[in-house]
Amino acid sequence: MFSQIASSISNILNKTVLRWRGREERMSWDYRIVRKATAFNGKKYYSYGIHEIYYDSRNRVVAVTEDPVQPTGETVMELIKDVYLMLVGMGKPILDWDLIPKDGLEPPTMSELKNTPVVLHPWVPPSREEIEKIEKEIEQDRILSENVHKLECCQKSPQEVLDFMILTHKRWLK
Repeated sequence: MFSQIASSISNILNKTVLRWRGREERMSWDYRIVRKATAFNGKKYYSYGIHEIYYDSRNRVVAVTEDPVQPTGETVMELIKDVYLMLVGMGKPILDWDLIPKDGLEPPTMSELKNTPVVLHPWVPPSREEIEKIEKEIEQDRILSENVHKLECCQKSPQEVLDFMILTHKRWLK
């Protein structure tokens, strides 16, 4: 199960396919430091934050989160992975907020929406047994994640935790 989760995470992180105006656009994203300038009493001041940056298939920035993001995860291991990805982003050049396009992709026109076929698939709610099985797997993953964190990160130096994060991330990408 761990390898399936890792595989799906790396696929999501590496490329997302967006269908837009009749064509597929490969997109990717990462975390980057973004510098925002503000003026106060005639002086320019800067603030820095970690933002999600989205790129088109030609690696051009097409979107950015409005506000800085914080690391999150549904398990401790996902949180560690998110912190690691943010650290990776800190090793890339800083982006200037004023130079990033804020409008992203143009929304489709009404005529384009009318000409886009919509395929509806009937939704079948999961059975109670399926829900219980998924909930059990999530709980097992949470417990495993917390135990791994306890063994590998607690009472360790920041460098040891960072080394563990790097090793764990390399395993996820395999």
